[in-house]
Amino acid sequence: MKLNILLLTASLGLAVSAPAALYTLNYTGSFGPTTTLGGTPLGGTSTPFSLHAMFNSADAVFSFPGIAIYPTTSFSIFLQGHGTYTAAPATALNVLLEDPRILGYYVAGITDSGDTTGFTSFYLGAVPAFSADAPTASVLVGLNHNNIDGHLTIALDGGAGNLVVNDLGGGPFTAEIAVVPEPGQWAMMGVTLLGAGGFVVRQRRAKAAAAR
Repeated sequence: MKLNILLLTASLGLAVSAPAALYTLNYTGSFGPTTTLGGTPLGGTSTPFSLHAMFNSADAVFSFPGIAIYPTTSFSIFLQGHGTYTAAPATALNVLLEDPRILGYYVAGITDSGDTTGFTSFYLGAVPAFSADAPTASVLVGLNHNNIDGHLTIALDGGAGNLVVNDLGGGPFTAEIAVVPEPGQWAMMGVTLLGAGGFVVRQRRAKAAAAR
């Protein structure tokens, strides 16, 4: 049923791929053993993470052809073996994006509000290609290397303390820029999917009745 609904959705042109102001950087990798959570080192060889940082492409704090810095509007991170955390409301973080016009790489990462500490990954390509100062949905491919500057401190919500990123693990590191549908798009998709689901159910019932 899920496959049928997805096929119907695609045939009706409901894939969310149109340009939009809101995006999410979906970024995975691993932290090294000296990175701390609530003051305690993560230890081990490396701790995989998966983070989601939402940003508005119209609200860059710095923008130049080939590079842009966007303040995050929300930030969540999953640490394997520890759980999922969100950044405290007062935490100021940025999404940093670059394209090959600067250093010959596509770059994505997280920095502090002053862009003085943070961690980034450098890729050989992006599918499709995008401009950092006018991003579109894209998957960065061909990891070349990672970089960490200083000790990025992320204050976590709910009394979890701070996540202090002191080092990076071995990866793998992946990065994707994804469109965040506007509320109206979600509503439209929900109504259409409900209709598509009803159509699939009716088709199955008709086939079952014909087989009896």
